[in-house]
Amino acid sequence: MAIPITMDTCITRPCFNPYKVVSTFLLLLVFGATKAQQNIDSLEFGIDNIAGFGLAANKIPVTNAPVVNNFPFNVNISSTSNGLHTLFVRTHSITTSGPSQGYWSETNYTYFYKQNNIAASVSNVQKLEYFIDADPGEGNAITINVIPAVQVSGISFNPNIGALANGFHILFIRSLDQNGKWSITNYTYFYKQNNIAASVSNVQKLEYFIDADPGEGNAITINVIPAVQVSGISFNPNIGAMANGFHVLFIRSLDQNGKWSITNYQYFYKQNNVPIPVSIVNKMEYFIDTDPGAGNGNAITLTPATTISGLSFNANISSLAAGFHVIFIRSLDANGKWSITNYAYFSKAGPQTATPVNIVKIEYFIDADPGYFSATDVPVAAAPDIANKNFTANITGLPVGTHYLNTRSLDSRGNWSVNAIAPFNIFSTLPIRLLYFSAQPNGTAVDVTWQTSFEQNLQSFKVEHSIDGSIFTTIGTVAPANDPSGSSYSFKHLTPAEGKNFYRLKIIEADGSFHYSDIKLVNFDLQSLVNIYPDPADDYFTVKTELKNFTLEIIAADGRRIRQFNSFNTGTPVSVSNLPSGLYTIRITTHQTITNTLLIIKH
Repeated sequence: MAIPITMDTCITRPCFNPYKVVSTFLLLLVFGATKAQQNIDSLEFGIDNIAGFGLAANKIPVTNAPVVNNFPFNVNISSTSNGLHTLFVRTHSITTSGPSQGYWSETNYTYFYKQNNIAASVSNVQKLEYFIDADPGEGNAITINVIPAVQVSGISFNPNIGALANGFHILFIRSLDQNGKWSITNYTYFYKQNNIAASVSNVQKLEYFIDADPGEGNAITINVIPAVQVSGISFNPNIGAMANGFHVLFIRSLDQNGKWSITNYQYFYKQNNVPIPVSIVNKMEYFIDTDPGAGNGNAITLTPATTISGLSFNANISSLAAGFHVIFIRSLDANGKWSITNYAYFSKAGPQTATPVNIVKIEYFIDADPGYFSATDVPVAAAPDIANKNFTANITGLPVGTHYLNTRSLDSRGNWSVNAIAPFNIFSTLPIRLLYFSAQPNGTAVDVTWQTSFEQNLQSFKVEHSIDGSIFTTIGTVAPANDPSGSSYSFKHLTPAEGKNFYRLKIIEADGSFHYSDIKLVNFDLQSLVNIYPDPADDYFTVKTELKNFTLEIIAADGRRIRQFNSFNTGTPVSVSNLPSGLYTIRITTHQTITNTLLIIKH
């Protein structure tokens, strides 16, 4: 599995986008002598962590250019666990002439979420039921008549609300399919009110006040002709004695029955408009890195004017050390007022030396990187440029599926190139077709299930378990049906470990040969199992857990804490109606445990 990444890498300007990776390392602003043009020549990346500059395992070549726009590449996430991850990316640059020592950009990052999509079999809806406010349990709610079908729509029914108290309530609906699986419980809010006809009454009075409420009937009167509906009224509130700043205007009405309306309000801002005299700019100055104080910077020659634009000057950077610096500029007007101090970043290059470079070594590996100098060697004669090099890669023993051939070279300076990656597939010739393999938590156990669409000459299925994803042990054996039309299988692991649990299926043929399924990960916290429903959530969600008096936090995808609830308990609804749709982390903290659970909010 791979995710496409698009890069827009900038040399001469800062840029950032949460779905693009950028480089802002090189010169943004240069004064004085002309410098050699810098080019981007390579890229490296890592998932969740990245090694030191030039040491990342994943490298991609880039055609040399000062600006690289919309650069797509694939990130292999097949071995990455389901959930939130961070992709780190940075670029390397060289100069096109003169000294050729390179520079690395800042390491940029973006978040992504991985989820394995398993196709579900289509099943008829057999039953619909509803309940109001309190859940009596699946199968115990009030039945809604329905004709079994794959998709049920346009159903109407009259829920019994006769005995409900006036006020807000929640109507819940769910369905049961022919496989005995209940759907997510959907819900909607409604309000019950006994409809009593209200007499129409004239508005008799309008009044307003600002900021502080003097009490009903004590505010400032607004002239109005009594009527059932009053609209288009205009008036001038008295704000002469008010201080400059923000204020709130409140308005309410009184009808002939002596009932006051809701008090409506509107914010406004008062400001005394005093014309500001136009002043001439008669001085400009700059300084680098450290502010010597207004008036003590380096003078910039200018002709005094009301507006100054397009002014250019040469900043003296001869005594600066190599690296990043900040230049600041400000102006002084004829009234003795200094402007805001503007600034820009720039980089000063250090001395460099050029040496002839040859490629002296090429090596390759498939899928897993054994480390530099430890991959399979490709014989090569040293040369500055090696093109159309052919070699045969050994793929003996590789399992069925997609694999990645990685090739890299070493130059005479001891620098490794970016890995060139080429995907390839090994197709199955085995006497079985595996539709899916799954591992899901179920209470304090894990249900391992799989289904085939073809079986022939199989000896057994072995369910294997690991706590590190590397060393697996057999926890059960299941006999195959050897049915040419396929079969479904299940196995329950009653004693999963705390934390990470890895599962795979070892498929053994009649001749003793075998191969493996994909690896599935189940995160298990036996001390603090937490369930959150509904998921996705629309207006609210509820936490079901055995924990007591815990702290509940809602964390956004960028790591910001949106909300926090202290001394929280299970079963209390949490409103999320005003949160944007997206992926959130629900963090539950006690004195002994911290549990993070993902929740999708979808409106």
